[in-house]
Amino acid sequence: QILLCVAGLSCLSSVTEIITSSLDDVDMVQTLVEPGIILLILVLNAIVGVIQQISALESMDSLAKLQPKLATVLRSKDSINGDIIDGLEGDHNTKGEWVPSFNVSHLVPGDLIKLKIGDMVPADVVIIKLD
Repeated sequence: QILLCVAGLSCLSSVTEIITSSLDDVDMVQTLVEPGIILLILVLNAIVGVIQQISALESMDSLAKLQPKLATVLRSKDSINGDIIDGLEGDHNTKGEWVPSFNVSHLVPGDLIKLKIGDMVPADVVIIKLD
């Protein structure tokens, strides 16, 4: 936002200098070079900013595609549909059943996740057991 204010002031300064120089009728080429360079730098800066923004959005989309959508999770029978029940957080529930296609957006701390070779890890996990 600060850069936007500085850019606006630079544009205003350039326009003011062009107007005043045309009123003074001094050497126009010399008086137009400085505001012209300032405006050129501002336009190039805007173009680079747009390119960087587009690149960042494409990178975020690529990372989102790598995130798995489903995982095999051990859940109690009361919470199989993805509803988070009271007391489930932080509780390693071993009295439930394995849900093979569980939406990872419903994972909570304490859920047990079964990973096989080649599976992508859907969240921050602590490895409890290796086979």
